[in-house]
Amino acid sequence: MSFKESINNNENNMSEHLNNFCKSFNNSAISLETNKKTIPLNINDALNSESKGENLENYVENMLNELKNKMQNLSNNLLSKVDNMEKSLEDLENVMIDFTNKSND
Repeated sequence: MSFKESINNNENNMSEHLNNFCKSFNNSAISLETNKKTIPLNINDALNSESKGENLENYVENMLNELKNKMQNLSNNLLSKVDNMEKSLEDLENVMIDFTNKSND
């Protein structure tokens, strides 16, 4: 699964959870007494949503660490290639200097 697919999947899951969460508030036929009885359930839902938030936080932290590692590897590879290119250019410069010296002799 690619990073973009993972993000879209998480956004869809969050959207579904938010839609389910909001359904209870959209029903105006529920009496106040019924709402009072559901307070413990809402507290449990809040605790459950905190664990979901922690899961999301852990997921995002893992993805950021993975991205950091990939960027570090990319940076290391680029620096290595630049070093190799610098050595090759120095070698080429030395060959050209030798060639011009031989031509002038």
